[in-house]
Amino acid sequence: MNGKTCKGSAHSGAPGLHLLSAVTHAPVTTIAQVEVGSKTNETRCVRPLLAPLELAGTTVTIHALHSVKATITRLVTAKKAHYIAVLKTNQPTPHRQLTALSWNAIPVPHTASTDAHGRRESRSIKTCAIADTFGGINFPTPT
Repeated sequence: MNGKTCKGSAHSGAPGLHLLSAVTHAPVTTIAQVEVGSKTNETRCVRPLLAPLELAGTTVTIHALHSVKATITRLVTAKKAHYIAVLKTNQPTPHRQLTALSWNAIPVPHTASTDAHGRRESRSIKTCAIADTFGGINFPTPT
């Protein structure tokens, strides 16, 4: 899920058209889209965006704005999907649990580098499983 304001859509003092989209990764294809009204925000549009989608068994990637328990619980329980969520300080308990992990001991299995915006950007990812027997993470888990 990602939201973007359409370039060139603002006119006569009116705000630009802002859309929230569900996009596949390979191939990159928009599979659903809803308009985000000018008097609301993206979080209220997630449910209508996901409603018509068959997501059972798929993995949904969510950026931090939508990494909230209500959205993830709906994905896990109603949609039977898995998820990869970006957690920032908008979710203080799981964020605190994640930052307390021994990240220095976890290897970096993948790094990608590109030239963009006049500079070289490198992004790395670390992953680990957190067993419920070790306290888990205070976030919904698939059933």
